[in-house]
Amino acid sequence: MRFLLFTIALYLCCPSLKAANAELDSLLTKANELREFYEDFNAISHYKKALNYDSTNLNALFHIAYLYSRQGWLNKVDEERVVLHRKAMNYAEKAYHHHPKSFEANLIMAG
Repeated sequence: MRFLLFTIALYLCCPSLKAANAELDSLLTKANELREFYEDFNAISHYKKALNYDSTNLNALFHIAYLYSRQGWLNKVDEERVVLHRKAMNYAEKAYHHHPKSFEANLIMAG
């Protein structure tokens, strides 16, 4: 109970925390929109910016891994495909490390 009260008090007293949460939400919303329109690399850029606010954000980690993987499958140049799949695996491992029981982290690790 004390932790909950402390968290609420901290949130109310720290406008910068509110602004950071709003910025994170804005970046994730924009990234999701870009992903829906298949603008994968622009979406990845927004998801990475979101990780600056929350480095363990499952939504961002999952989608970065997924989008790098998708680009790896679409790419025709073998060397570039390898690089993209390695980047995908890196973010998949981060997602799994921070969220080992989540469906998304396990799904992206399964590749």
